[in-house]
Amino acid sequence: MPASLPRPISSGQAQLRILVADDNKMLRTAVRGLLRILGHSVEAVANGREAVASALRGNFDLVLLDIQMPEMGGLEAARLLRQQDTGQRRPRIIGMSA
Repeated sequence: MPASLPRPISSGQAQLRILVADDNKMLRTAVRGLLRILGHSVEAVANGREAVASALRGNFDLVLLDIQMPEMGGLEAARLLRQQDTGQRRPRIIGMSA
């Protein structure tokens, strides 16, 4: 039996602000597109340094980080984000790997 597809959020559900960081442009575009179809606000970046900068500027609910990226990987980016005290609620961080 095939798994059911996720449904877009309804008007009673909260839209999430999501940051996606992946060095693979095709995967980054696909994840961003799927999350937007589901009704979320999505920003996408190409590496860990950009992810840290964007996360510190924005107020994200969720950060999806590719584990291995050039310049700065997802684990290092997650560590830096956890060390920051911005006074804002911290986003949930999820590591991704192809």
